[in-house]
Amino acid sequence: MFLDANNLTGRLPVKLTQLRSLVSLFAGFNHLDGPVPAELTALENLSLEGNQHTGHIPAELAMTGNLTKLHLAHNRLTGPIS
Repeated sequence: MFLDANNLTGRLPVKLTQLRSLVSLFAGFNHLDGPVPAELTALENLSLEGNQHTGHIPAELAMTGNLTKLHLAHNRLTGPIS
């Protein structure tokens, strides 16, 4: 799903995790904020760069083994990368 550069605001809806066939989510360069949802574990590709996400990178994303590409640059994330 390509949602890059659409001036989207607010938090990324966790309901996206209910889309069983969703394997890639590109939602970079918007105005999304809040934490990166830990429920996005089924994805293979996740790009949320250039937003205003805050908090830690969820450890659940690394534990699944599904994720092969992760782009989170240019956000307001803090804490260690596990």
